[in-house]
Amino acid sequence: MEKISTARIGLKWGLICALIGVLFSSIAFSTDIWKTWYIGLLFSVSLYFTTIYFAMHEFKVNNGSLMSFSQGLSIGTILSTTAGIIGVAYDMIFKKFINPNLEKEQLELVREQYEKFGLSEDQLEEALAKIESSTASSGMAFLGAVLTIVFLGFIASLIMSAIMKKEKSIFD
Repeated sequence: MEKISTARIGLKWGLICALIGVLFSSIAFSTDIWKTWYIGLLFSVSLYFTTIYFAMHEFKVNNGSLMSFSQGLSIGTILSTTAGIIGVAYDMIFKKFINPNLEKEQLELVREQYEKFGLSEDQLEEALAKIESSTASSGMAFLGAVLTIVFLGFIASLIMSAIMKKEKSIFD
């Protein structure tokens, strides 16, 4: 029986996840859905759990319905790393070349939300300065965003691996 590669399946489903994410982002940025933050959050969480599920399911189908916890964790982490790198790169390219005003619009929306919370002008300016420095199109911003996505994907992978694992019986 041919050994099934967790990396190959993780990369494949990471590309699928990234393509769906890029498509959703394009639609969200074009139609102002991005202004309703919980829709994006709900979509992202659903997308990650769904693609991780399908990736692990494919692995199990091709591996005699067996998958160890570590194999599932590997698949999900590779998937989220692949999708994270592509997704963050697309987001930065979109904000830099396609719609350079989007970042300003996002900061203005954050300002409005913070004002609703009753922050003083000094607190507001300090918070916005921190956000601006962390979202600048630099290598550190890219790395930070990718690491955040990988961490969240790792957590999702832990959950899905625990649910979907199926070890070989000791009696076989």
